[in-house]
Amino acid sequence: MSRFSQLYIERGPPTQDSLRMRNRLAAFVVENLEANPASQLAQAIRQSLGLEVHVRWEWFQEFFRTADLRDVLDTVTIVCQMFKQQSHGNSLLRNIPFRWRQHVQRVFSEENLAYRLGDDEVVHPFIDSEFDYNRVAALAALASDRFGEARQGFESAFRHLRNGEDKQAIRMMFPAVETAARVLNPGAMSRLDVNDIDRYFEPQLRAKYGDNRPAIDAGGQMLGAVKKWIVASHIYRHGPEVQDPVEPPRDFVVLHLSAGASFLRWMIELYS
Repeated sequence: MSRFSQLYIERGPPTQDSLRMRNRLAAFVVENLEANPASQLAQAIRQSLGLEVHVRWEWFQEFFRTADLRDVLDTVTIVCQMFKQQSHGNSLLRNIPFRWRQHVQRVFSEENLAYRLGDDEVVHPFIDSEFDYNRVAALAALASDRFGEARQGFESAFRHLRNGEDKQAIRMMFPAVETAARVLNPGAMSRLDVNDIDRYFEPQLRAKYGDNRPAIDAGGQMLGAVKKWIVASHIYRHGPEVQDPVEPPRDFVVLHLSAGASFLRWMIELYS
């Protein structure tokens, strides 16, 4: 469920730290960690991080608020282990480890933090600054109300990426680009395919660049890359479903989303 701040407040580039993030992590731990695992968590923090620890709920709240960022992010992993131990053999608590991982991912996303929680239960940087710059630049190009649907699809693709749902990230990026292309060419296409690049975008490129022959030639090559990106998208969008699907490699997913963001922004600029 979205909130006002997520829909209408420009968040800017992801940040490295957030008091809201710290408070939300602390609230989950205090609410869901039982007494014995709490003692184990305190001991694990002593052994792993070398910090003085007191087994009191107030201390855990203060720790998340005031500890060094490295210690807070390390503790996310330690808490994963504590919740596993707590839920072992207890059917009432078996969903707690999953809920914690889900909560951490949601907090990172909603509070606009530059991290993701990996399958190894370790906090990792959310790709890199160049990748995020590309994302933010594309979002700026989608700021107009007419691109509202495309922007939703674009943001959904990056949410799936942050949540480790890589195939869904690819599947959502293409509709974002397709929707933007249809907005730029109202009534001209029902779906975006490679022929539409030649039919609509190449003439627009020539009109935009005028007598700049090198730009037209180089731009034509880039439009060829857009066509290949469309074909690559369909491999994961329409490929056969199998019982044990092979997930796309993370480096390819990053490339696909980054290229899609660049192409989307450029297409909009051609029509400006």
